[in-house]
Amino acid sequence: MEHNGQNYTFNLPRQQSGSGISLVDYFRNQPQGLDIVGLFLVTMGPKISEATDKIYQADNYNQYLLLHGYGVQAAETLASYCHAKMRDELRITTGKRYSFGYSACPDLDLQQTLFDLLGAEAIGVSLTPTYADGTGTIRFSHGGSSSPGELFCHIESHFIAFSNCVSNQLIPLLQPRKTIRNI
Repeated sequence: MEHNGQNYTFNLPRQQSGSGISLVDYFRNQPQGLDIVGLFLVTMGPKISEATDKIYQADNYNQYLLLHGYGVQAAETLASYCHAKMRDELRITTGKRYSFGYSACPDLDLQQTLFDLLGAEAIGVSLTPTYADGTGTIRFSHGGSSSPGELFCHIESHFIAFSNCVSNQLIPLLQPRKTIRNI
């Protein structure tokens, strides 16, 4: 993907069984014309994270779980709103929202590329040091009260599950396996 004169690469896996589909199949290749992907990052901000941390440190776990759950749900609601707003502005009625680290795009390292592309630091969101600890986990500076996402606009996009995906099975974004009709 190209943005502001800089190229960004997102390697996405292909199913090794079943239909053998990949998210790259939801993009037109260069001879077919350009395509669109919507990228976003929402956050409820630092205050909810600070409040939940304070409540947790005070061993008030019931209140912590309630406030943390509220922050997570509020961030998810805001992400759903952004998804709907993007679809409305693009004048499309289809499309799915994905996020790096989940089944269809399991590579957590892509979060760093997404954060760089979106300028996440400008809204106070960053990847915490535990992101790079090699455990395969990811943490945002505002925990569950932040939510990144990618909107794929293709009419046939759907959720994809992977199992036993290893890095050598990843394929470049601009090399789709098959041609999907124009959207």
